[in-house]
Amino acid sequence: MSTHGFLILNFTFTFIMVYIVMNWELPDGKFALRSLHNKLENIEYAAKTGTDRIELYTEPYATEYFNNKEKAIAPFIAAAQLAKNLGLGVNAGHDLSLENLAYFNQNIPWLDEVSIGHALICDALYLGLKETISKYKACLQNK
Repeated sequence: MSTHGFLILNFTFTFIMVYIVMNWELPDGKFALRSLHNKLENIEYAAKTGTDRIELYTEPYATEYFNNKEKAIAPFIAAAQLAKNLGLGVNAGHDLSLENLAYFNQNIPWLDEVSIGHALICDALYLGLKETISKYKACLQNK
């Protein structure tokens, strides 16, 4: 299932609880919920389920980044801050790249994990895998 198909969390609390059972498990045995829309109420619902993390769906950020990066990041900062305040870890993913990842990480330095697939592979075709991974790691350095 692609990230486009993941649950929009504002259906019902019961449905969310069922979804946790069907969702993916992190290597440390914890669970994360992905949200197609980074609505603050969805994050509050996620916290009520007992999940450990949320994943911010970053396609809207990536789409708006080159037009107005401050505007693009603002709702993600709010969503990540709420998650942090509720004791949830924060993952992010979808359309993050060498062009937009560092700025995202600078504004949300408590990210637990980022999902980068397509952009990494495309960059590796031109830069080589070792150089590409090195560049992505540099984007995630909190300085």
